[in-house]
Formats: sequence, C-alpha cells, structure tokens
Amino acid sequence: MIVAALVIVLALVRAPRSKRGSRTSEVQPSFQEEETQWAYSPRQTFFTRSEAAFFHAVRKTIPSDHHVFPKVRLSDLVVINATGREYMSAFGRVSQKHVDFVLCDSSFKPYLAVEIDGASHSRQRQQVADETKNRVLDVSGLPIVRYAVGTNWDLGKIAAYVPR
Repeated sequence: MIVAALVIVLALVRAPRSKRGSRTSEVQPSFQEEETQWAYSPRQTFFTRSEAAFFHAVRKTIPSDHHVFPKVRLSDLVVINATGREYMSAFGRVSQKHVDFVLCDSSFKPYLAVEIDGASHSRQRQQVADETKNRVLDVSGLPIVRYAVGTNWDLGKIAAYVPR
C-alpha cells in the first residue's frame, strides 16, 4: 500500500505543468476539434412506437409497487462466476447486449426480462445474439419472454411471472 502511494506521488510530481501551473498530461483540443470528435445530439424519442405501447400496457399489468426498466444491459443482470480468461470471455458475451425491458419487484429484484422482436430479429446475426441472451438468462435463472412487433401483447404471459 505504501509502495502504491509512493508511485502516485511520484507520478503527480513528474506530471507536466501547463502555463497556468495546473498539471496536465495531454493537450486539450480546441473547441472546433472537440465538436468534430464529439458529434452527438439528443435522440428525439427514447422508445420505438412498439416499445412505448408495450411499456404503457405492462405498467397496467404489474402491481403498482413493481418497476419496469427499459434497455437494461445484460451485464447488469447477471453475475459472472468465473475468473481470468474465463471471466473475460463470459463478459465479452454480454457486455454489448441489452434486453428491451426488465421487470422488478418492489425491492428491485428482477423477475422477468422482455424482448420486443422487430424485423431485425430475422437476420442471422441478430438470431445468434438472441440465442446468447436466451442462454445467459436461462443459466442465470432469469426468465425471458419474447413478443413479435405488430402482435397483440399477450400480457397473461407476464402476469404468470409476477411474484405473489
């Protein structure tokens, strides 16, 4: 611990100083360069029409003290029980994936993942990603329900998973 503290102190002492005397290790981009590098703007909508319709419908189906969370990363739903290379491999499988909705009880314990499958889910690459999601959630014990876009939501499927 003492060695780590010494390394940090030495790094701070050796850090180059800007003209104002503050420490900096990189050149700050000009405003114009920064705009080019950070070309973002806000989305006009958070949900697709199908996702919005589903969100409102499911809110009416679950108890009022339960919660619906949209666009949740798969890595936030599971614990990876591995170390080293196995951990990195397992994390790589889930790190860039999300589920459309997660339903949680009043203590924020997830009890159901929900996917709204649109046209992209007919592509092979998306089917592989869907199978990975299904397997990861199955192994972890979190059920998943899938609905096709454009169908009537059979909310009875969800009601069956609501904890009593």
